Amino acid sequence: MYGKNEFCLFSLHDLTQSPVPCQPFTSKLPKMGQPDLDFTAPEVQATSSCSPLSDMFSLGMLICAIFNNGRPLIDANHSTVNYTKQLELVSMRFSTFTLPKSHL
Repeated sequence: MYGKNEFCLFSLHDLTQSPVPCQPFTSKLPKMGQPDLDFTAPEVQATSSCSPLSDMFSLGMLICAIFNNGRPLIDANHSTVNYTKQLELVSMRFSTFTLPKSHL
């Protein structure tokens, strides 16, 4: 049975765990070994830290891309400058994003 702060397989405690260091996108490594900026949480790129919340952000961006005909809300094209500019537009793009209607 789930407690009052739990849902599915996660609890709120799990989502607020302390961040851990992680590798942000950098031009010093080959692109194949880089995180995909189109799905990277802002704190990963800005502070080199990952948490379950970063994973939830990435999962949400992936779900939006799936329901947006494969087009991500951020199209950084392996550029941190493009990522930063487009990140500012994500909330506007998300507000116009609609899920397809069910065909029941």
